Amino acid sequence: MSRNADFRVDASFNAHPKIRRLYALLGSQGVLSWILLLAHASQYETDGRFSGMSDDVIALAAHYPGAAPEFIGTLIELGLLDRRGKTLSLHDWNEHNGYAASYSIRSQRARKAAGARWSKKSSDATDVSQQSRSNAQASKESSRNTQPEFETAWSLYPDRKPNNPKRKALRAWNGALSRGNTADAMIAAVERYAAYVRAEGNEGTKYVKQAATFFGDDEFLKASWIVAPARANGLVPNGKAAPELGDEYFKRQA
Repeated sequence: MSRNADFRVDASFNAHPKIRRLYALLGSQGVLSWILLLAHASQYETDGRFSGMSDDVIALAAHYPGAAPEFIGTLIELGLLDRRGKTLSLHDWNEHNGYAASYSIRSQRARKAAGARWSKKSSDATDVSQQSRSNAQASKESSRNTQPEFETAWSLYPDRKPNNPKRKALRAWNGALSRGNTADAMIAAVERYAAYVRAEGNEGTKYVKQAATFFGDDEFLKASWIVAPARANGLVPNGKAAPELGDEYFKRQA
């Protein structure tokens, strides 16, 4: 599951002076890339800040086919991006996309809720075990219980058919922890991968990696999973033609 399924753009955005100026300077591709940058932020940079990202990487995330300095410089000049020190952020992101901006808070609440459910299940299982098994058997059963962080990651993992064994995934998860990966980092990796799978249109198919395979490879856990744009031929992910907001469209809005 991606962090946010959508983001907000005002229906009259095309009439805003900044957007009309953006179109005049960079054409329809500039406007499209700005919208794609908003989409990227809603999934990966939910606070609207592109911390640790260079101008080139930001332009790549926006699928801008031209020079990164041209794109970034124009957005800053028009007040669509703000630069504070070395960090760029979307202008008034919290005001216009408050739901996306509150992702971290919602994520923490979800993890706490998952932890509470897991604790209750663990407690109930322990009560049953104490009534019907010896202490040694109860200890063996408790070792099979999953962890709340794993349950969070499992709930976010993209659907795979025909199979995706959960017990094997848990063993691979524990192996990843033993290799030095943190639970938070792996949950974030799952979110990136889920967004990538959906962007590729592969959810619910055999082309989704089994979770055991995903957690078993540090390269998968560290990958950015950004769908790289096909810069040639004006293509976007999946090889589909990039939507055009062409001259006639903007003339009609004048």
